[in-house]
Amino acid sequence: MSATTSGKKKSFWAPKHIAFIKGLPRTATSEEINLYFSNCGEIRSLVKQTDQNDAWTGGWFARFTTQEGLTNAISLSGENWTGN
Repeated sequence: MSATTSGKKKSFWAPKHIAFIKGLPRTATSEEINLYFSNCGEIRSLVKQTDQNDAWTGGWFARFTTQEGLTNAISLSGENWTGN
């Protein structure tokens, strides 16, 4: 997906403030993920990673609104999932 800004083409998924999240249970919902990372910073968008058949592969892409939010989320790497 791409968007145009001032006549220039800009990728929607520009590599800014995006974390790849994996290792969560398949039952984890977007609401639970947003809640888990709520102390890190605001998540602008949360998207399931899918394969060419649109089947979920188990990963998520979280786009934070700030670099600080992304850095805070990365600091949780290796922590135990506390979602339901």
